[in-house]
Amino acid sequence: MHLHIRPLSWGDIEAIARLHRASEPVDHGGRIGEAVVLLHRWRRPGFSPEHCLVAEAGGAIVGYVYRSHLEGTDICQVDGVVHPAWRRRGIGRQLLERVAAEARLAGARVLDVRVREDEAAAVAFCQAMGFRAVRNWCRMWLEPVRVPPGALPPGYTLRTFRPHYDEATYASVVTRAFAEHWGVGQTTPERVAAMVSEPGFEPADIVLATCQTGVVGAAHVRFIEREVAGRRLAVGHIGSLGVLPDHRSRGIGRALLAACLRRCRQRHVRAAELDVDEGNEPAIRLYRACGFDTLFHILWYRRELEG
Repeated sequence: MHLHIRPLSWGDIEAIARLHRASEPVDHGGRIGEAVVLLHRWRRPGFSPEHCLVAEAGGAIVGYVYRSHLEGTDICQVDGVVHPAWRRRGIGRQLLERVAAEARLAGARVLDVRVREDEAAAVAFCQAMGFRAVRNWCRMWLEPVRVPPGALPPGYTLRTFRPHYDEATYASVVTRAFAEHWGVGQTTPERVAAMVSEPGFEPADIVLATCQTGVVGAAHVRFIEREVAGRRLAVGHIGSLGVLPDHRSRGIGRALLAACLRRCRQRHVRAAELDVDEGNEPAIRLYRACGFDTLFHILWYRRELEG
């Protein structure tokens, strides 16, 4: 087998989308299978074709890996996939070693990879490549979508995102709300601007909590396709749900979550999901109280990069 590894070109997007579609029935990773949507997502600030390596064999792209630097840290997060028919041939190992060398040259000190706990082959691969488990996140699931009761305290209101106005505010609030959270870097206005310009985004997908001093909390729901228990269904993925420290324990997080679930109901989406650090007990208590259950665990693996 002759394997050629090279940087991504934008002309590869359709092949990458096909690779995602082929891997989804096996991996259930929710990867984007539409070339137009994938191209828009990968053109976001911070992503460069040079940071993505593709592996070609037999005239086709059979795998890829990309690295993304976690803003404000020396951490490089890595993601990628190999076509199911081409696995166990050393392709993933070659891609990872190449991207690790490039990350080290770019100043990263550690590589982080996330895998599902039930993906035995991925777990074994990480361990064989010198990674160690450092964190455990929960994927939590709600089906059918139910909107929990709960009212905002006096002086607080909710509103939807305003494009071309709220980008910097949203970036600042999310960065501050998640400043002490493991595995979360800084959010920039440029990244927010790219996110809200993606196909299918609507301002109502982001909810902001405000008071007299300004915006104090935020949450974002995006709509994706998942394959769960042999079913293909639309899911509302809730992310970046955070409240500034001085405004916590007042029911604001619950109100933001309820707003996202209400948005799911408006879109006639039957299920909702979110990821949460297993060490974030207050958040887990809130999600369980609102009906979410743990679907599976996500393991974060880390490898130190030698100088």
